[in-house]
Amino acid sequence: MVEAATDPHAASVARLARHAAPLLNLNPEHAFWAGLLHDVGKRAMPAELLNATRPLTPAEWVVMRRHAELGAALIAERWPAAPPCVLHAVRHHHERTDGRGYPDGLTALPQLTALVAACDVLDALVSDRPYRPAYPAGEALAIHRTTLLPPLALQAACEAYVQQGSRAPVQVAAGHV
Repeated sequence: MVEAATDPHAASVARLARHAAPLLNLNPEHAFWAGLLHDVGKRAMPAELLNATRPLTPAEWVVMRRHAELGAALIAERWPAAPPCVLHAVRHHHERTDGRGYPDGLTALPQLTALVAACDVLDALVSDRPYRPAYPAGEALAIHRTTLLPPLALQAACEAYVQQGSRAPVQVAAGHV
């Protein structure tokens, strides 16, 4: 799981979630770890899917969508004392309020899960992806507001992003955040 700390997207989501957590009266440490580990299941995904510059096929999406479940299972196995809210956020960070998310089609999300999902979406929008360049900040924030997530989580992620400005490095020391 240490590799998650070297992933710029995971590090940015962790930093953003930790900064936004107090806006929702959430534990910043739980938010940090959930953000840092949210995509750890992608370590089990084929590189050609992770780096695809074309749209994924339906069959490839089936494989890719497993990363959330795999990540939560990996964390539970390697970190038996992981807070349940962190495991939930990792497993459900792709759920949406219309029930069309994955892996379980949830419509109601706990605040930490919703916050990590909102931070994940926002960082993805403002970052270059293999299949598209980053959106300018203003456009990214406008798109972000339309994401099917609880409005308070979206607002907290946006406020934290605006307060923090550009991506800053995250430092993870053994056992410290």
